[in-house]
Amino acid sequence: MAFFLLLNFKQSYNLAWYYSNTIEGVILTRKGGVVVSMKILICYDGSPASQRAMEKSIEFFKQKSPEIILLTVVEQPLDASLENEAIFDKWRQDRHKELKIVSSYVADHGLDVDSILAIGDPRKMILEIINKKLPDMVVVARRGKTEMEKMLLGSVSAFLVRHSTRPLLIMT
Repeated sequence: MAFFLLLNFKQSYNLAWYYSNTIEGVILTRKGGVVVSMKILICYDGSPASQRAMEKSIEFFKQKSPEIILLTVVEQPLDASLENEAIFDKWRQDRHKELKIVSSYVADHGLDVDSILAIGDPRKMILEIINKKLPDMVVVARRGKTEMEKMLLGSVSAFLVRHSTRPLLIMT
């Protein structure tokens, strides 16, 4: 079972529980809803590349006033030792704090933002959010430090190219 935490930096909130066969979590949404002309899902992992991708996306699309969906995925440890659980909990808390900061950055640019902290396999969780949220565009950053790595897509972006039903923007 996957867990999603959705923070919504809009003006007012409704609290609702959202269940599906693979998702359980809390969703905060704006009262009355707002019709938004464009929805952009930005996959954010805290890396400098994903930070640049997020900033460039805001710069490119700000005039269209899109709703931004920030998604961060934290992988669960493979074994359940107490040491791994403690490291995982610390990492999850750090990513949550970072996601709040990045969400505030987006909101400070005058855009509505929903932030999702998902726990699970990044490829599967991103694809699941794509299928649930149906964004008009998905933005991912491509990693790669050496010239050879820069010619290849990362495993997550390559997976999304093969499996996503939505348009992808892969930023370097």
